[in-house]
Amino acid sequence: MTAGLGTQAGGGGNIVAGIDIGNSTTEVVVARADGSAVTPLAWDRSVTRGRKGSPDSLDGAAALVRRVTARAGVELGGVAVAQLRPVRTEVASVPRSRIDTGRLQWIADVASTPGGSGVAVGRPVPIEEAERHGQDPVVVLVAGRDYAWTAARLRGLIETGSALVGVLLDTDEAVLVSNRLPVGLPIIDNLELGRLAGSDMVAIEVAQEGKAVQHLNDPLFLISRLGLAESETGDAARVAAMVEGRSRAVIASGPGRWYSEQSRSRTVADIRQIEFGTGELLALVDAIGRIRTGVPGGIRAIHRGDGVQGVDDLFVLDLEELIRQVSAIIGDEPHPYAIALLDKAISTEDPASELSARLGVGVRTAGSEALASWRGAATTPGAAGNGLVIDIGGGTIDAIGPDTDGQLRFAVTGAGAGELLTTAVASTLGIVRGAAEWVKRGPSSRVDRPQVLLGEDGRRTFLDTPAAAGLIGQLVVSGPAGLLPFSAVLSPSEWRLIRQNIKRDVLGANLARCLASLRCQPRSVVVVGGPAGDDELLPSISAAFEAGTPVGRGNVAGVLGHRYSVAYGLALSAAGQE
Repeated sequence: MTAGLGTQAGGGGNIVAGIDIGNSTTEVVVARADGSAVTPLAWDRSVTRGRKGSPDSLDGAAALVRRVTARAGVELGGVAVAQLRPVRTEVASVPRSRIDTGRLQWIADVASTPGGSGVAVGRPVPIEEAERHGQDPVVVLVAGRDYAWTAARLRGLIETGSALVGVLLDTDEAVLVSNRLPVGLPIIDNLELGRLAGSDMVAIEVAQEGKAVQHLNDPLFLISRLGLAESETGDAARVAAMVEGRSRAVIASGPGRWYSEQSRSRTVADIRQIEFGTGELLALVDAIGRIRTGVPGGIRAIHRGDGVQGVDDLFVLDLEELIRQVSAIIGDEPHPYAIALLDKAISTEDPASELSARLGVGVRTAGSEALASWRGAATTPGAAGNGLVIDIGGGTIDAIGPDTDGQLRFAVTGAGAGELLTTAVASTLGIVRGAAEWVKRGPSSRVDRPQVLLGEDGRRTFLDTPAAAGLIGQLVVSGPAGLLPFSAVLSPSEWRLIRQNIKRDVLGANLARCLASLRCQPRSVVVVGGPAGDDELLPSISAAFEAGTPVGRGNVAGVLGHRYSVAYGLALSAAGQE
């Protein structure tokens, strides 16, 4: 599979190539070197085969070079490649600490389309018993009934003046019920109503389209409306935090104590402790804050159940905090964390001789990938010659900058980038990584009707051909074979909020670690690498610098766009421009 191919006409001169073998993709730029000019002729990329630096990855890179040179109709005179350092991304787990929420319980739902909007607090009662409660506010529970029966019974309660304030269903028919009522009520469906057994009060909220709840995420609201004691303020704060950012929520109070728990663990890699460069040992859960606010290189090793593993850098993401925005409360599974690490046991590899044998042409090693990226990105039109380059790849984020004399002064590498983002999206949505690669990239739509898509901005667009029946109600993105479904639970606006939060937690927080090493503000910032094409990323990068600092997406050599900074920087090295 290849993508992003390009060609450009050129005259005489020496033909050179730069090969960038990354954790996720491999890029190749073939250029013509004529004096001081190094003009790109052809370029392309493909998915990296196997682990970065493995024989499979080198075979794939050589095959890509042959395709690009054949398309350009040239023969190579020289090739440059950088030393390779793979990054591992995995999901680790630790035994969970149960969250004590006292008498309060968040009832998670899997509804994609609640009905109505508003907030309601009342006594939860079966719909068949609602008439017995007179003017006491009630939230009726409807189990095992279809929408027609439910709507008719609710209309009767409304007409007789019952203090009906909200509705909870065990079916997925909230919208159908809501559309048949003379007044607006918050209605949430797809609930396990048995979880409300023994509850004496319930608060429900359905936010307006595109917004999040504004009452059930407020501990003071819960304290006041659910009649909580002063000693229960901590419980209210913990439950309120669980529903933050959600478009709907149900919180019940009862006579006993609740322990709210949730996770969806994937691959389990047992990590017991984190060892910092100072020699201090901390449990993973206690080390997260320090890791995320520290600088790259501050971790010495991780202690697993079967031994100690040395690392040069490590970045961690609490997947449960992300999953909490999507999934229902389930079981006592271990608390999952996504980990990206530069493993000391995986040494830096020089692939020059192996690639030379495969290509039948001389291949030189031209320093680090970071240096090559800086050289390539600096050719972006409008970029300051001594500006900062931020290279966001599959495995790492690099912040690369020069000294006052224009020579490379620092290159800070942080583990955790595009692959960690893919892992986070896959774990949050419960989908495979292949689908997450497409889902993470940008806006989604919901298939409202066979030929109608509802976008994240509320706009409706029409399909040329009807979508398959199985896609109705699903969130979709454009995939390699058409519309790719990934959730029947979330609305488009909800997924937009969650996706942006994930990008902030993965890329924004890791970038902040790298930028903490800066000693001065740069004249300009050029962002390169695959994720640089994400329009949701640039604003957060800009916010990390002083107002007025130009931050832009790379356009390497004026024609290559943002992906080929390392490959073109290596082509410059192959042409003798160090």
